[in-house]
Amino acid sequence: MICENCKSEFPQSIIINGKRKYLHQRRFCPSCSPFDKKNTKDIIKYPPPRIIGGVIHKTCRGCKQELPFIENHFYMKSTWGKSRALCKSCSRKSKNNRNNKLKQWAVNLLGGKCILCGYNKYIGSLDFHHKDPSQKDFGIAGKKAKSELEPELKKCILVCRNCHGEIHGGLHVLGGAGYGN
Repeated sequence: MICENCKSEFPQSIIINGKRKYLHQRRFCPSCSPFDKKNTKDIIKYPPPRIIGGVIHKTCRGCKQELPFIENHFYMKSTWGKSRALCKSCSRKSKNNRNNKLKQWAVNLLGGKCILCGYNKYIGSLDFHHKDPSQKDFGIAGKKAKSELEPELKKCILVCRNCHGEIHGGLHVLGGAGYGN
């Protein structure tokens, strides 16, 4: 039998802890897919780390590049006891994508445009301004879950960067029905 991952031959049966284990239905050799490891994930999609020239190499789940498993390429901090499967570049892209979707959701929740001038051309130029700063529990940028964000967003208005600066400069006085106060 030939392993689909490492392409090495392996026998149809082996003895482990005094018991014969039959391998005829396995796609991967015992080295790539050890017994009793509950490794149900697809080894082709998430290959195990390899050692090349004495350095552990890992394949990024995002870009599929095999890179040395060092701080320059992967974040060393582990999640749930496992090291990260994305390289730094893919991890950054994934985080930015998540943040962009979350901001789009928040902007849509508050009407999709500046309540003062109607600006809506670029989402990056729209800010969340707390109507009453004393009621502010946290900054919007610090939270990631919609369930945590929604109550805080209800205390905000959506304004463009220009109008936001004018509010803080005292050129706009918030109040009345149009501003949510």
